[in-house]
Amino acid sequence: MRAPRCFIILLVSLCNIDDNCFCFGENITVQSPDHSGSQAVNGSGNVSETQHATCQITTEELVASAQATVTRVLTGACIAEAVDQRLQSLENLFQIGIDEINQKLNILLRSSSSRLRSLGDAGRLDVDPRQAEVDRMNNTISDISTAQATIRAFTHFLRVEHFDDKMSQWGSRGYLRSPNVQVGPRGYAMYLKVIPRDVQGDKVFVSVGAGLTRGEYDASLTWPFALKYRVEILDHSEEGYRHDLSGATFDPLDYRHYAGLWKRPITTLGNDDNIALVNIKIPANIILDSVNRRSDYFSSSDNGNRKYLWQGSLLIKLTVYL
Repeated sequence: MRAPRCFIILLVSLCNIDDNCFCFGENITVQSPDHSGSQAVNGSGNVSETQHATCQITTEELVASAQATVTRVLTGACIAEAVDQRLQSLENLFQIGIDEINQKLNILLRSSSSRLRSLGDAGRLDVDPRQAEVDRMNNTISDISTAQATIRAFTHFLRVEHFDDKMSQWGSRGYLRSPNVQVGPRGYAMYLKVIPRDVQGDKVFVSVGAGLTRGEYDASLTWPFALKYRVEILDHSEEGYRHDLSGATFDPLDYRHYAGLWKRPITTLGNDDNIALVNIKIPANIILDSVNRRSDYFSSSDNGNRKYLWQGSLLIKLTVYL
């Protein structure tokens, strides 16, 4: 058998970083090259990259295949830094995920523990239906959805124990001042003022107001105070039957005739408080006479509970819009 009279030259040239393959020959057909590659990082921080190229040449009398493999080592600070940056980015994302999971678990555990501690002998919950909300949101900043937009807000709860006794026994000048409330990290300092028996003529009201007081971070804050806020007296009924008593949302810019209330508090005669502006005033009979919606939240020993009193205590909510 005669040897094929053809002269074929196959030149595989790896001429640039893309490893292009050029094939020359008689009646040559170059099929689609199959490029693949891999990288590895060695102990010195260098990156090794391996590239593969395959060409197939077809003539009338010969079918031949050629393969070429090249390995290059990429060195330099830029390669090591790029690898380090990607690893650091992954580590940061992982830590953020862990922190979010821990925060949600802590909230769930606090809420569950509060209810478990309150299980009675009959296995029925003997705890304020709003307690889970208090555990979850007290002194926190969260997103609140409104008809116009979603805004950030700070929430604080104040529980006034034996409020029913104070309403019946205190004089008209008696009042309670809450502990200082810091509105978020490094925020304004506020307080709540509650008058259980605010006598006006022949009527008795329950009055609740909020005011500013001297705080640790006053020097770094913007004055006058310009954050909107609202005060509410909460309903302890079963969810779906609640009607919280809400005061107006106060905007300091709309009450400029009270300009002194929004200035930076200074100590006057030993008092660090600006005057508290009354935000909500409710007739006392509404607090005492409003009957709560009965549900499994209540046991037979809690017949004295009302919509706005839980075992004689009043629950007040302060919301400050940031």
